[in-house]
Order: sequence, then structure tokens, then C-alpha cells
Amino acid sequence: RSTLFPYTTLFRSPYRYGVDGIEVIRGPSSALFGQSDAGGIVNRISKRPGTHVVPEVEVQVGNLNRKQIAADVGGALNADESLLYRMVGVGLDADTQVSYPDGDRPSMNHVYFAPSLLWRPSADTSIALLTDIRQGESDGYSLYARAPDGSFSGVLQGEPDFIRYQQDQASAGYQFEHRFTERWTIRQNFRFARADVEVREVFPNGFLDERTLDRYSVATQERYMEIGRASCRERV
Repeated sequence: RSTLFPYTTLFRSPYRYGVDGIEVIRGPSSALFGQSDAGGIVNRISKRPGTHVVPEVEVQVGNLNRKQIAADVGGALNADESLLYRMVGVGLDADTQVSYPDGDRPSMNHVYFAPSLLWRPSADTSIALLTDIRQGESDGYSLYARAPDGSFSGVLQGEPDFIRYQQDQASAGYQFEHRFTERWTIRQNFRFARADVEVREVFPNGFLDERTLDRYSVATQERYMEIGRASCRERV
């Protein structure tokens, strides 16, 4: 894991509603699956087209001004069910649990959309087109400052007009499979993905006196790109 790009590590985490299953491989496995941590691999399987997709629409309303709508629809596009589709989407708008002295609460909003298409021209051949778009924005994550004597102050150390976290990511790819015999099958996959992250944060730098907290700010922009199993990152 690279500590030079701490924010784009979230790029590899798909939205929970778009995950259909999870596979866990314990132990070193880079020889089979490419670069990975020594502890193992957690593979999140996104929702794919199928003939038994149950359409659903979900609406959530909660405290902290939480509003969320999600939908998962799919099925066959032709009579012989050789062409299947699926569309998964989520929209979220909510406040966080912390608030500034004036009562203003940092907010967050997320949009996720993942359309996919599966074509099966024969019983032995299939090709799936997979795409997803995710946009997320929040007023940053601020912690409560400690008073000079170490007690809880109840005051957030951030600056509401400055701190921000925004992430825009998208990916597109395909999965091809053809079975020659019951023992021989060829598979070829490809994916291109990109994420852009902008972060502005404020951190404490010690107290100047019993009532004044010195602070400093950090702003960064990162870009992460991945093609197949090769990946690169650049700071912009």
C-alpha cells in the first residue's frame, strides 16, 4: 500500500449497495492474482445481469436529514434471453453527527450508478460489459479540539468554509469467456478505471493561549488510474 496517495485508496471500495457477494482468499496469493497484501485478498463481486433479478426500489429517511433512494433493476432484453441487462443506482444526501458552535452540521452526498450488459450468443460463449460511476462530496471530517488542560472542549477544530472531500471515480471493462470443451475454457478480462480526489483539511498546531488554537491547513489533489492489472498514480 502506498502512503503517498492516502485518499485514492478508497477508490477500490465499491458502493455497498452495488456488491452482490464477497470472496476472501487468505495468505499470499500474488503469484496467481497479481500484486496484493501478504495477508490475503478480499474480492468484492459487483451485481451482474441475470435472468432472476428481482427489481427493487428502496427509499430511506432518517435523522440528521438523511435521504436516500436506491434501485436495482434488470432482466432480459430479448425473447431468447441471450441479451441481459442490469442497472444499479444509489443517491444519498445527509448531515453528519457532529456540529460547529453555530449549529451548522457538515453534510455529505453520494451518487452511484452501475449499468451492465451481458451477451450470450451461444451456450459456450459470453461477454459482459461492466461500468460504474461514483461521485461523493462532503464538508470534510473534523475532530473535536481538546482544551489546553486536556478536557473535552465541544468545539470542532476544522473550518467549515474550507474543509472538503470530493471524489469522482469511474470504471469500464469487459469479461469474455468461451468454453471449447468441458475441460478447456478461455477467459479474457479488461478494465480501465480512474479516480480524482480533492481534499482540504485543517489540523491543530497547539494552543497559543488558553483560548486560542493555532491551526494549519492542507490541500491536495490526487489521481489514480488502473488499466487491467497495471496501475499508476499521479499527483496533480
